This record gives sequence, structure tokens and C-alpha cells, in this order.
Amino acid sequence: RTADLMVIKPSGLRYEFLTPSSMVVCDLDGNVVDGSESPSSDTASHAYIYRHMPDVYGVVHTHSTYATAWAATGREIPCGLTMMGDEFGGPVPVGPFRLIGSEAIGRGVVETLERYPKSPAVLMQNHG
Repeated sequence: RTADLMVIKPSGLRYEFLTPSSMVVCDLDGNVVDGSESPSSDTASHAYIYRHMPDVYGVVHTHSTYATAWAATGREIPCGLTMMGDEFGGPVPVGPFRLIGSEAIGRGVVETLERYPKSPAVLMQNHG
């Protein structure tokens, strides 16, 4: 790994008001290096993923309607299309429910993706 910093959305700022200058730069321990806002409450989880998965260079954390609805079932998304196999290497796994605000979600993501090394994605149960 050559980078030891990450850029993350500031806490509480609505997406439509985000600008490049409003983003927060943190080290991989979650300490703010640059930015005037507080970092996301998910900073510790994202930092955990970067520290434990050196091949990961970006985390997309979404609460899209479909991902969230599927995550509520607690089941992986089955690989029903050739395209899904090409993109995800099989089913999209579901990780354990974890509370926000600490490394817990990041730890759940890492543990799940270690069991599904071909998948670039994971749903977190009851989260998204």
C-alpha cells in the first residue's frame, strides 16, 4: 500500500451540498488530517477496511433502496445472471448486522469478503 490517507464525506452534510472542498481527509486511524468538518460516523469502519484489505482503494457505502431492502432479508443475492458472475464472481454475500459508529461494520465487511474473495461487494444485514 502506498497511501495512508482516505477522503470521506463529512458527517451530517447532505449529498446535494457536497463539494470537493467540503470532504474530510483522514489517516487510516480515522484522525482528521485536512478539512473543517467532522468526518462521517462510518470513518472507523472505512479505515478498518483500508488497513485490513490493502488491495482496496475505494469504498462505496450506499443505502440504495434495493440494497437496503435485500439486506433486510439477511440473505445473499444469488448469482442468477451471467453478468453477475462476471462482475461479482458469484453471489453477493451478506455480512452480519453490526452497529454503526465504530470499526464493527468494517470488521464485518472484511470477515465476509475473506469468505467470498471473488466478490467486490457485500451487503450488511439490516443495513444496506
